Amino acid sequence: MKIEMLSEAAIELDEAVEYYALIRPRLSRELLGRFRDCVRSIELNAENHPRLETLATDLNIRRSILKRFPYMIVFEILANEIRILAFAHTASQPNYWMQRRRDS
Repeated sequence: MKIEMLSEAAIELDEAVEYYALIRPRLSRELLGRFRDCVRSIELNAENHPRLETLATDLNIRRSILKRFPYMIVFEILANEIRILAFAHTASQPNYWMQRRRDS
């Protein structure tokens, strides 16, 4: 299934990569690798990732948590695609990205 990443989520990823590059460049490369691993896992088994339990059950919004980093990919499974809504820090305000969701 095709994966679309919203521009807001791409900006969040870029900001996290820049942050880790300032600390240690190797960490920024590792973060990108972990992100790619999660996206690959989502492509192969989107339904195996847990739903966000704080949302209405009719929404098929799920998450994939990166290993070693405090980030998660929030995505929605739609009829023809998987849409990445956010690259969210796990300590960020819950569901701040909900306004990004478009009805399909």
